[in-house]
Amino acid sequence: MAKKNVRDEPPKTQVTENAQLSDIVFILDKMEEAPLDQGKIRSLPGITVYIVQPEDTLWDIAKRFYTTTEEISSMNELENEEISSGMPLLLVKKVEE
Repeated sequence: MAKKNVRDEPPKTQVTENAQLSDIVFILDKMEEAPLDQGKIRSLPGITVYIVQPEDTLWDIAKRFYTTTEEISSMNELENEEISSGMPLLLVKKVEE
């Protein structure tokens, strides 16, 4: 009987009826780093105002505009990372080369 490699199986998640999002843990098995698209980065404005959409998270916005959640929070004087739909955010592109 051949041994089965655990990494070949999808991760198992067991969630109880009363589980909260903070109780669920995901383990990354593999992570790849892709090079930045310098042409795309140069074509983006250095500073912009973005209106938060209903499905947005601060992380997604930071990733899309090549900045950080910390930079967005600081520039917009956010006390925590909570944002709401319709909120205008000042975004400054921040790329380390």
